Amino acid sequence: MNRFWTQRWSVVLATLTALLLVTSGCAGGVRASSWTGLTVVGDTLYAADLQQARVMDKTSGDTLWTFPRNPEDNNQGLFYATPAVSNGGQVFFASQLETGGFFSQRQSIVWALDEETGEELWRFEGASGNYVEGGTLGNGLFVIGNGDGNVYALEEESGSLQWTFKTGHHVWATPLVVSDTVYVGAMDRHLYALDLDTGEVIWQFERKGAFASTPALKDGTLYIGAFDDVLYAIDAETGSERWHVEGEDWFWGSPAVYEDTVFAVDVKGRVCALNAASGEARWHKSLVNDQNQPVPVRAGPAVSQDGSQLFVSAENGTLYALDTSDGLVEWSRAAEGRGLSEPVVSDQLVYQSLILSTPRIRALQVEDGREAWAFPPAGEED
Repeated sequence: MNRFWTQRWSVVLATLTALLLVTSGCAGGVRASSWTGLTVVGDTLYAADLQQARVMDKTSGDTLWTFPRNPEDNNQGLFYATPAVSNGGQVFFASQLETGGFFSQRQSIVWALDEETGEELWRFEGASGNYVEGGTLGNGLFVIGNGDGNVYALEEESGSLQWTFKTGHHVWATPLVVSDTVYVGAMDRHLYALDLDTGEVIWQFERKGAFASTPALKDGTLYIGAFDDVLYAIDAETGSERWHVEGEDWFWGSPAVYEDTVFAVDVKGRVCALNAASGEARWHKSLVNDQNQPVPVRAGPAVSQDGSQLFVSAENGTLYALDTSDGLVEWSRAAEGRGLSEPVVSDQLVYQSLILSTPRIRALQVEDGREAWAFPPAGEED
């Protein structure tokens, strides 16, 4: 490992550690919430809201149920991994519980809850590290990576462990499951393709930077950025590189693909639109603040359902809407706190999760950025 990478690796570890400490610091004042994202399915929004798993009506922002009902009386840990929802009526969350005593340890738990009631169906406590991101579902399995370097495949109905795959470092990214294959990036600088049924390696793609995000898939090509400042296009069947494009800094968030265009943003806030087949640039846009300084971005972008807008949540809490044809900023809406997760678009609303902020979740109109609702509402600290 060269000195340059060692220095940058130290920075990224310090950054993640600081973020986790921020999200766990709830003593007084504004409480932090999940920084790993929201999930919308149908008319329902699922949020890992730190002290609770929260399920909400996506249109009104009304809470439908929480788990646990009263976190102060029934401590189940801190919920911060992006939820996943099955077709079988289950919703999956992950939490981290601090065990008591002089030799306090962290206990990481995967929860399967009833989608309608929030009642616990099963739990998995076999991992020893943090669940930084959420898991995904496929062929009756729930697959999730952990900071202990393992990828775990759990039987969806029972939670029984089906297989474990050991990487060479932390796994911070949500896996992508397509048909019978799991694609998952790791901090050991590998992107792995695994057999969904067995966890055996089909191929592995190694470069000079860690892979901390979920790849996007379009027409047999995977698109993913790395901590070597490069965005890669990879053949999904063979793992061979098709093209790559250099950015100005790390690519931490996942790219977004719409039709024949790949959209990505590096941590300096430089947004790019690329030809999906060739990697040729269509436009670039650097997000800057009022002092013309770069606006850092950790999360990936999201595309509106009609493909006309690109949404980017910046670390300073500002949500940007860009025109996908030329990258011009159509509107931006500032917020308290920090935006560290990918926005979610559903119908005419775009949803943003914030930490160190009131509100912690907000829904904005895609057309003009007007606020549809916020949680908790202004003046209400739940």
